[in-house]
Amino acid sequence: MHRLLGIVLPVSAVISGVARADCAKPYSSEALGQDLAEMSSALRAKDDASLKSAGKRLDAGLGCIDAALPAPVFAAAFRSAGLYHFRFGSRDRATEWFRSGLELDSSFEWDIAEVEPGAPLRQVFDSLRGDAESGPIALDGQELAVPDGAELVLDGRPLRDAAATQGRPHVLQVVSGGAVSETILIEGNAIPDRFLAAAVVADASEEKKSRRDRNAGYTPTDDLSVVKVKRVRPAAKTPLMVSGAVLALGAGGIYGASYVTRSSFDSATTSADLSRYRSLTNTLVIASAATLTVGLSVEYAGIMLGANPGGARVGWQTRF
Repeated sequence: MHRLLGIVLPVSAVISGVARADCAKPYSSEALGQDLAEMSSALRAKDDASLKSAGKRLDAGLGCIDAALPAPVFAAAFRSAGLYHFRFGSRDRATEWFRSGLELDSSFEWDIAEVEPGAPLRQVFDSLRGDAESGPIALDGQELAVPDGAELVLDGRPLRDAAATQGRPHVLQVVSGGAVSETILIEGNAIPDRFLAAAVVADASEEKKSRRDRNAGYTPTDDLSVVKVKRVRPAAKTPLMVSGAVLALGAGGIYGASYVTRSSFDSATTSADLSRYRSLTNTLVIASAATLTVGLSVEYAGIMLGANPGGARVGWQTRF
């Protein structure tokens, strides 16, 4: 049903924050992971009651997430919110959430064990793939005013410009030192005014003067001067290495959690409980393997960052 559930559970061990004032309580990465797993199991088992309850919690919690999560996790959460609304809420809202999910992962395909070929949900979802190509719309005459010592993150990706894609919701977070200080659910490119400032347009004459000043005194012999280059350690190197190690440790924690659900499976007395705990155990085991793979990849990216001109690259190919 989703991808990369495994990285949801351990992330909050190192990245956490506070809920917004209008949130009854924070929506943790662990809670999100549990709701995603329950929705996946319920969808396969055609358990509408569980699907509705988990979907309702997830939909209400998206504006209260207290962890800085990667984009693939947000993609899974947005698809689940769309699924909840498609089955039990507003079809229009479902369409908006599906667009948000497709913007982050346009190649996603529903498992046939969850959504049958030709099912209305699949038809609606597939019809929206073209919308994933829509680009962000900038706020005219505005630029970002980022709080000191923090960065703005939109749907798990750094926000560099005062722009976002229209016709869908987004999760905007303020992240400082790896911790989330605020999470806001926005519609389209409705970035709050406190994060905006009037764009400054440079005067053309001043720019020309600046170029003349920079070129003043230049002679062809300057090309022969010796320049000493000092290697600068990439800012993301240490955070990547630390996060990779924590994710790898988190994989062990998830695997340990599978023993609890396995014990519940062994002691189950009804077929419904057997099916539920078997699905949860399998999900946790797969999630553990996915988390370990992600953790090692992130650790390797941190080690290799700055070691070559192109930098390290991490490919996401796991599926949940």
